Amino acid sequence: MTLPRVLRNRPAARAGMWGRAPGLLLGLYLAGCSASADPVAAFNRGDYATAMKLWQPKAEAGDKIAQNYMGVMYQLGLGVERDYSQAVQWYVKAAENGNADAQRILGAMYYNGTGVPQNTNCAYAWYYVASQNGHALAEEARLSMASELTPNKTRIMENRIRAFLKGKPGELKVAGEGSSEYERVVNDLAPEDMKCDGTMPGQPRPAAATATAPNRNAQG
Repeated sequence: MTLPRVLRNRPAARAGMWGRAPGLLLGLYLAGCSASADPVAAFNRGDYATAMKLWQPKAEAGDKIAQNYMGVMYQLGLGVERDYSQAVQWYVKAAENGNADAQRILGAMYYNGTGVPQNTNCAYAWYYVASQNGHALAEEARLSMASELTPNKTRIMENRIRAFLKGKPGELKVAGEGSSEYERVVNDLAPEDMKCDGTMPGQPRPAAATATAPNRNAQG
């Protein structure tokens, strides 16, 4: 007796479906593990405590993107208590490593006096560096500020920020570097002459802190 085709094929269909299940389940499991280890995914879904936990070791190891996010989270109070001073220190680390977003944010913080003494010279300097690294919003801000400063002042701050970054990972490479005039100006400016690193003149620069207890009232 021959069974109907639908009955003959049913075991094979079932075997085919469940035969692929282990691989499918493993793929889903690995995808979940990957997502749980992704600080950007954690940040985007509002799990700021997890994002901070994942970013902090990366930031301490010198990852400029992680350092920038640490600044953002301290500035906005996401996953930690809001602390503008710590935000500035992490932004400075990221900026010194060449992160244009951190450089632009430092420019804005100096311009508005957020977490640092208001200083239009420092604001212009950081906007200038970020614009040289291709940040369009920083270039808009720099052009706007250029009308508030004398040409001589803008040149001084541009040279000072270059001197400050000299030898660091985010050292600025610009046209004209290597000329005798450029080298003379930069070499005459020691790093301590550039007080746009979150400190007041004469004060030691504090270290960036590790995360404190999560802020349970932080909004997504």
